[in-house]
Amino acid sequence: MASVHLFLIRNSRDGHCMGLPCYGKATEQTHVTEACGRTAWAQSACDVLGEHTRACGTAWAEGMYLRTRALLARGMEAETLFQRAAGLLTEAGAVLQAARTRLLWGEWLLETGHRRTKARDPLREAVTAFSAAGAEAFEARAARKLGVAGERTVALGGGLHALTAQELRVARMAARGETSREIGAALFVSPRTVDAHVRSILRKLDVPSRRQLRHVEGLCLSDLTDA
Repeated sequence: MASVHLFLIRNSRDGHCMGLPCYGKATEQTHVTEACGRTAWAQSACDVLGEHTRACGTAWAEGMYLRTRALLARGMEAETLFQRAAGLLTEAGAVLQAARTRLLWGEWLLETGHRRTKARDPLREAVTAFSAAGAEAFEARAARKLGVAGERTVALGGGLHALTAQELRVARMAARGETSREIGAALFVSPRTVDAHVRSILRKLDVPSRRQLRHVEGLCLSDLTDA
């Protein structure tokens, strides 16, 4: 695992950012080192990443660095770092990296204290983002963890069984004609998150447009209640 630290050193220049490809590889290798139990090496590599983060000065680099720090931290510090990292990566437009951060955050919550309820939100957002991007392997991993956290899919006809409980709520509200802003206010999420849910819903139900959701059997029936 010493190769992680050597990789960082060899691809560094004093006072300069190492560049996105090298930076991304360095963060990935640091994660692997930590997962293998080589915490000292991982911490050393993280320190070097910190130097390059200051040189880069971008939200993307800062988010990746904070995620790496979160994996090495404990308690509330780790949770705060995960939250900040996810926010920065979202701000930078790095949708998949933000989703991976939320996946790691949810997994950490499950592994440290069995906080199932708290883990659902980041895992749910990760599933939605991976699904919208077509990242099937990551989507499956996040969905499994979401199941461990107690989230269930809804077993209804018409393809609705493929939706998570949150997606079903969004689908029913969208089918009634509510806007993303209205849905977001009701569910305490951002309009952008609602739009990501809608994209995932349309793909799963094979529906061509949001307007067509009102024709999906089971979404507009008054005798069905939200899961």
